[in-house]
Amino acid sequence: MNLLRRAQIFNHLLQPRSRDHVRGQISLLASHSPTRHFLTVGGGEAEPPTQDNFDSSSPIDGFLRPHTKGNLYAKMLGLHRSTLKTDIITVLEGCNLTPDDVKFVYNKFFSPVAAMVQFPSPTAYDTGVKAVIKQGRLYKIEKVDRSEWDFTKLYNGKYVLLQGVPMNTTMEDVDRFLSGFDFDASSIEFIAG
Repeated sequence: MNLLRRAQIFNHLLQPRSRDHVRGQISLLASHSPTRHFLTVGGGEAEPPTQDNFDSSSPIDGFLRPHTKGNLYAKMLGLHRSTLKTDIITVLEGCNLTPDDVKFVYNKFFSPVAAMVQFPSPTAYDTGVKAVIKQGRLYKIEKVDRSEWDFTKLYNGKYVLLQGVPMNTTMEDVDRFLSGFDFDASSIEFIAG
């Protein structure tokens, strides 16, 4: 019996109704539901949030307020092996970038995977995103933390990659090979792979 009653109620709810009947029910519902507002601790109505009633020490403050000044960091994906810093600056036209604002992230085969870009302001980042979209979304650009920018090693185009070096090569062998060049011997790294 209980199952039959539920089926009848469900069937009643699914029956088509006229527009006037539905409008009447909606207006009836709206007239009987009282509007409630959130109250503050003191019992009065809450004030709408403004710049003045934000607490600067609140941890939520950084989330609610947009990032308005300072550098903004982004990762640009979809690069080719021969991509240069000047290519990225050209793609992100109008962002006031310099070669010092671009770092490359390399994989273990020393191919560029991404470029870390330091934008001088959030408006420069927005301009860069619009420039990428305008050029057909060949690249993907996303915001990252400053820690990723700091973690990325900066080579400044001043590195030599020696591939096919025998496993028993010593630092003296590399010193002899690079004799005559101005380089910092402490920056030599042996990478097995």
